[in-house]
Amino acid sequence: MSIRPGRFPPCTTPAAHRPREPHWYLYFLGVDPDRQGTGRGHALLQAVLDHCDATGTPAYLETAKPENVDFYGRHGFRIRAAKPLRGGPMQVYLGRDPAGTGPGGVAP
Repeated sequence: MSIRPGRFPPCTTPAAHRPREPHWYLYFLGVDPDRQGTGRGHALLQAVLDHCDATGTPAYLETAKPENVDFYGRHGFRIRAAKPLRGGPMQVYLGRDPAGTGPGGVAP
């Protein structure tokens, strides 16, 4: 699998939650509901995380779905911050250090 940066809309994450160092921002990951729980999400995510580990690059993502926090946690992500969205759910900001380099993006 080839990993290439894409062109996405500008990040709207509050600056206080974004990593300052260069990182991979995992903008979107989705699996058809009929296929969830079959390892497809793990395979998609692991391909990118393998690249992050090989290049020594942290990864960062956001989710507003509480059930996703545990999924990402099993892949080494740690909560950096959480903030309620105006009139909506809690937005959780997660970071992951490359394998073997640190505690998983935990804010100092």
